[in-house]
Amino acid sequence: MIVLLSQVLGEATTSLVMDWLHHLGAPHLRLNGEELNEGLPFAAELEGSEVRFEVDYGGGTVLRGHEARAAWLRRWHTFQNLEQLRAPGTPEPGPSMYTYLSRELGSLSAVVEEALDGAAWLTRGGEMSVGKFHVLRQAARVGLEVPPTLVTNQRAQLERFMARHGRVVCKPMREAVTFLADGRAWASFTAEVTPELAGRLPGTFFPTLLQQRVEKAYELRVFYLAGRCWAMAMFSQGDPQTQADFRNYNHERPNRCVPFQLPDEIEARCGALMRALGLATGSLDLIRAADGRYVFLEVNPVGQFGMVSDPCNYQLEREVAEYLIGLADGTA
Repeated sequence: MIVLLSQVLGEATTSLVMDWLHHLGAPHLRLNGEELNEGLPFAAELEGSEVRFEVDYGGGTVLRGHEARAAWLRRWHTFQNLEQLRAPGTPEPGPSMYTYLSRELGSLSAVVEEALDGAAWLTRGGEMSVGKFHVLRQAARVGLEVPPTLVTNQRAQLERFMARHGRVVCKPMREAVTFLADGRAWASFTAEVTPELAGRLPGTFFPTLLQQRVEKAYELRVFYLAGRCWAMAMFSQGDPQTQADFRNYNHERPNRCVPFQLPDEIEARCGALMRALGLATGSLDLIRAADGRYVFLEVNPVGQFGMVSDPCNYQLEREVAEYLIGLADGTA
């Protein structure tokens, strides 16, 4: 049995991998984190060092932990269904209570992971997020070029950094996030910090990651799986909306995306980085600079790879499915 741990919303990738598992005749079950606080019957029972884990899907379908041969923690919980936990007629719990509930449900993934410890894993909980500062340092150690980077809360430090390195961008220290506020959806992107903007900042501001802006010929998104790389070039520079961050999508005029063959040396260094980070899979972002250099930016262990698979006809969902099958039968 192959177990895919995922979430309900925004995770078509898991479904596409499941389609391939079905096509290839591999037994599998999906468990979404939201289901466990929406009434799907489950129990993880510990006696001594032995764990008995069961999830009852109904209709005779039961996930038993000891039957799992391979597992993939793709995503876990959107944490958008917590309102239903509020008892009728009770007051609004408030942000602190929702934060507590989110942490508890997040920790539940560790319980499930422990209950499935007899399986071979593609991605585990501790591998779902990596610190960008650490990753950049490891990338430099394996020979990848990385932009000069500063994390600070001081305008004076930012101004000195800009004086040394010219144009500068800011970005999140972890993954980008989308959230709702004032009835609108907001998203975090990489954005340029102009001298005018820097001048308007207070002397002390929220801790921020800043990098020298690299003039791009194009961006590269690379999907890595167990020693192999599949790359796509994105021509984001021709559109002012996507110049700083291709994720600021222009849906009316999408960026041109094409398959790309990484130079052997760069591919080898990407593989060395992933091994140094202990990651079997992930999505890497690089820049092909205007002067021809390859500059590494970051890696997301659970990045969406459909955006690489579809335009390039790589069928990466099949690659992942076949790898999971190999994990289950001990050949991967």
